[in-house]
Amino acid sequence: MEILVVDDSNIARRLTSQLLRSLGHRSDAAESAEEAISLVAKKGYDIIFLDLHMPGMGGLEAMAAILKKVRKNRPPPAVVALTAENSEAQRQACLAAGMAGFLTKPCRRDEMSRVIEACQKHEDVSAFRPGLRPAEGGWTHEPFLRAGTVEALKRLPGENGGSLLPEMIAALEKDTPKTARQIGVLLRARSWKAAREGLHKLIGNFEVIGSPRLAAFCRACSAHVKDAEGGKRGAGPAVRRLWNDFSNEFAALKDTLRRDG
Repeated sequence: MEILVVDDSNIARRLTSQLLRSLGHRSDAAESAEEAISLVAKKGYDIIFLDLHMPGMGGLEAMAAILKKVRKNRPPPAVVALTAENSEAQRQACLAAGMAGFLTKPCRRDEMSRVIEACQKHEDVSAFRPGLRPAEGGWTHEPFLRAGTVEALKRLPGENGGSLLPEMIAALEKDTPKTARQIGVLLRARSWKAAREGLHKLIGNFEVIGSPRLAAFCRACSAHVKDAEGGKRGAGPAVRRLWNDFSNEFAALKDTLRRDG
């Protein structure tokens, strides 16, 4: 199978590629819809795993643009959504638009295997895993780590022959501060849409690494940003105050990963 992974998150691309490798499939990767369009124009793919929220083109718009570039002598690839937004409404929208499947981050190995098998048989697959119930009391009551996700990352082989988990932790520690600084600048500049895009990237990264607390924290920030975008009074200052806690929360997550991961 020729497979393309499209995701603006280095951490999410790394996990998806290693999951595919553990199932015996090599994959190409693109960090934007534009890069994916260029790759599809040069090479035929059987399956495309597509993140729904990337800067620039949204997932459904990206799918339409990518499919237009498929060579005329090739059958169109099966496009499978891969997203941190785990909602039935989003799943229905993707399937209605012609996607072959719907997976949520962090994707499990058995789910990916089932989707690939269905695509090989040209069957529709609409995998959907209901989101875990949020902790009562908000993000402060969520655990820093979800043991099952961390154990799954430990079992997956990494690019350098050892476990994937240390590589994922290193990538998270490298990428997150830069993204967080960008979000802080965007919040001060009241660039709400771009700030939400950055927060969505962090949500996906924290779901992938198995941190419900940090994912929930970023979702809370994103909700305030959406209110500010809609003109709700006081929402802008509220999200900026909340965002001031991010560095402490991330430092605590890193300590937990080093101790328990």
